[in-house]
Amino acid sequence: MEVRFLVQGSAPEPYQISVSLSPLMISCTCPAGMNNTICKHRRAILAGEETGIVDGDRKRLREIARAAEGAGWPALDAELGEAKARLLAAEKGYDLTARALRDAHYRIAEGDLKTERLEEKARDKMGAALETATRVYLEYQRIEAKAKRILVAGSY
Repeated sequence: MEVRFLVQGSAPEPYQISVSLSPLMISCTCPAGMNNTICKHRRAILAGEETGIVDGDRKRLREIARAAEGAGWPALDAELGEAKARLLAAEKGYDLTARALRDAHYRIAEGDLKTERLEEKARDKMGAALETATRVYLEYQRIEAKAKRILVAGSY
């Protein structure tokens, strides 16, 4: 049996969330949801939160939260959040290293030959930062794919 909610998001018209409990599947008509992303609206419903609900059977939220817990969603959502934080940190590290390399290039172009050594170090760091960012991104993709298999496709 499907449970439907209308939730108010950033658009003038509310988004529609549909939840099937057996197997657990959830969809949302928000832009992120339409791109097959696990959006904040889905997360709120799966957590049993009433945030933003403008229509729907709120009494079923507890049942949905229990089904999500049974599917392992809370732990998976926490793992996804941690992976996203690591990804953002890796991206920031890469960006800072790229900026240092660019700055070294400018200084070399201006005739500061001492910076050539800094450029070498920055290149090495940039390679390591890119490796880290790629590894963390692939890890995030793996966790997100697992979450989507459970929540979007309804398979375990």
